Amino acid sequence: MKEFISKKRENKDLKEMKRVVPGKVIALVFIALIAVVMIIGFIIYNNRFDVRDYISVSYVGANDYASPEFSLDKEGLKNALIGDKTDANVLSAINSLVNSIEVSSDATDLSNGDKIEVYINYDSSYEDAAGVKLNLTKYSLRVDGISSGTKISLFDNIEVTFQGISPEATVLITNNASDEYLQSLTFTADKTTNISFGDTVIVSCDQNYEDIARHGYLVDSLEASYTADKLGEYINGVEDIDISVINEIVEEAKSAITTETNDTTFRMLYKASGNKDYLKQANTEIATDITLVSKYLLANGTNGSDYNNVIILLFSAKISNQESSETVYFAFSYYNSYISVDNQFDVVRNLSTENYEVSTNLDSLVNSLINSQKERYTVYELSN
Repeated sequence: MKEFISKKRENKDLKEMKRVVPGKVIALVFIALIAVVMIIGFIIYNNRFDVRDYISVSYVGANDYASPEFSLDKEGLKNALIGDKTDANVLSAINSLVNSIEVSSDATDLSNGDKIEVYINYDSSYEDAAGVKLNLTKYSLRVDGISSGTKISLFDNIEVTFQGISPEATVLITNNASDEYLQSLTFTADKTTNISFGDTVIVSCDQNYEDIARHGYLVDSLEASYTADKLGEYINGVEDIDISVINEIVEEAKSAITTETNDTTFRMLYKASGNKDYLKQANTEIATDITLVSKYLLANGTNGSDYNNVIILLFSAKISNQESSETVYFAFSYYNSYISVDNQFDVVRNLSTENYEVSTNLDSLVNSLINSQKERYTVYELSN
């Protein structure tokens, strides 16, 4: 009876042991699986990199008008991804992966405190070979650090110059800014030609306020007015002429007669007379007895006249070669004489060798250059 009871207990204990062993095995297996998952997770975690740690952002433009600019520390990111890796294929894949990364945002006209979306684009085909998972294509960023902008007076570096003679002056606009962006700005005047003394010209910047602010500058005005108060004016009559200036151009003209007559590229006697016999004679001409015959002012040109005024000097000279001599008349014309900004009379000094006509007939010159112009100009004969 005792043996039976003992065997019965042994069988019961064996059954209990069979129930306990599978439970322990399952627990051990479960713990092992957790460990494997953790190890794999650790490996994966260590092969994922937060690209944001290598991205820096700056802002271009003034507050309310700024835009972001992103910079990626590619070398730093490459070094972090490489670690102690030495396989050439892996290193090449990492290099290609990092070089493919582009950071951007569509946000514009930003203010401090704004929230923007930043986009990260890269070629994911390199991830497996590189053994890296970036897994980040977009993140949010709170804007901070935008400057309030630099206030400037835009026209401090703009030079406006009136050129020429009233009422036919022109305007020249020069941008003297040293800053590269400000130097690139362009300006337009509302009137560029036919400017008279006392006219007001409005100069405007061709770029708008917002565009300039997006480059960090806040301007006080986009236009400024300028008065043409430093212009010469054409003479109105004889009373405006300074005879000392006339005497200067008389001497210049006399010198030109000598120079032109001595020029052997043409024959002065033939040019003046049209007589072809002079073409057969020696081309060694000289001018003597050069005398001022008369001088005229043709003033206040109208009715389609080419000039506001013309001063004409008439000379006689004896032109000789080795065989002949003849009295020749020269007419020198000076156009658009004026009173300068400092109230001085002056003449537009054309080259005297280019602004003359010549003839052996004085009346012919007077009629063609002076009498024929009386409907267009008021004609004065100037006294000495």
